[in-house]
Amino acid sequence: MDIKTLKVERGLPSLTPEMRQNFLAAGLVYMMLFTPVNMVSQTTAVSAVLILALILRGSFFRFLRSRLKTLVAIIIFLTVNAALSPLPKEASTGAFNVFKGLWILPVAILASDSLTKSRFRWVAMLLSVTASVISIALLTQVVEWQRTYHSLTTWSESHIGNIHNLNNFLFISLLLAGITAWRYHDRVSRILILLAALPIVLMCILVKSEGSILALGCTVLLLTGLHHRNRLSLALAGLPVLTLQVAYVFPEQFSSLTGIQAHTLHVRSQIYSKLFDAWTQHPFMGWGAGTYKYVEAVAVEGTQYLYPHNLYLEALFSVGIIGILIIGAWLIKALSHIDFGAVIEDPARAFALATLTYLCVKGMSDMNLMSYHTVGLLSICFGILLGPKENLKTKQQTSGA
Repeated sequence: MDIKTLKVERGLPSLTPEMRQNFLAAGLVYMMLFTPVNMVSQTTAVSAVLILALILRGSFFRFLRSRLKTLVAIIIFLTVNAALSPLPKEASTGAFNVFKGLWILPVAILASDSLTKSRFRWVAMLLSVTASVISIALLTQVVEWQRTYHSLTTWSESHIGNIHNLNNFLFISLLLAGITAWRYHDRVSRILILLAALPIVLMCILVKSEGSILALGCTVLLLTGLHHRNRLSLALAGLPVLTLQVAYVFPEQFSSLTGIQAHTLHVRSQIYSKLFDAWTQHPFMGWGAGTYKYVEAVAVEGTQYLYPHNLYLEALFSVGIIGILIIGAWLIKALSHIDFGAVIEDPARAFALATLTYLCVKGMSDMNLMSYHTVGLLSICFGILLGPKENLKTKQQTSGA
């Protein structure tokens, strides 16, 4: 421990090491759960406090210094991407928001050691009950049973941006409750969690989000496949995703084959077509982060959408082929070092994996990628998975020896 860190810790005698660990654990899980509704949950402030706590502990800047080349590379890429954008001002703002979200990655990596099995248990129980109380409040104070969906949409637009944010909060809360009930075997905890989950489940039904239900189903199949080492479950987890994308790309054929006449399929198909047409104008470096809503060429029948409702197409549109290759290479390298067998046995890491899977699937039909909150939420999930050494493969495992 260096002198500066010692002085800081002496100046904070009321915070014991156990209290600091509890705070870091609660802060991480709170951000995973409540980031979708940041307008009322203030997760931005929580992230700032977590960063400050790690700075005072002396580990934050040590971590950045040890990965200085990576940090400089990220700054250079975002700067070049914004500079070469046809809309440099808007792209600069978008790049800054992305960079802010990435700052949460080292926080999650450094604080992930605080998520021990016993500590995560009480944090998960507390936040699951909190989400349950919020669901009960919505059911009793907001929902109008004559027009349930309309009342929830109106409330969401007034308080948390849109109903999609409410969807994500509810389904991630359900994942938290489910993971807790699954990984902790004592009867009292399971009964309490299952009771807390009931109003959350009812709210998940009332919000009528097919994309969230699909993402939840894929997540359950993935976790089941990893737990039982069942390749069939793992393969089935990707089947609904593939079906959804085929429906978006070929809406007329999908409607004639299934009899489903969904207006959103045709709208999404038009959004994708316009996006690809605009992307071909700047295929290598893209239009820049956060510029989609400013590009007139992507408007559909005079309507300018804020984002294309597909994280992966938005990434291609924003950073181009070069950016996709860089991001893809990093993701492949990072995922190849994670021991998913160890992750699935650890409740906190299993929740991070479940949330990441949910977001990746839900992102194929909704969500805005180039924003501080989306990048931050993805960074938390990756950070928790990459943080503990016991979740990473040894060199022998990675090389297949």
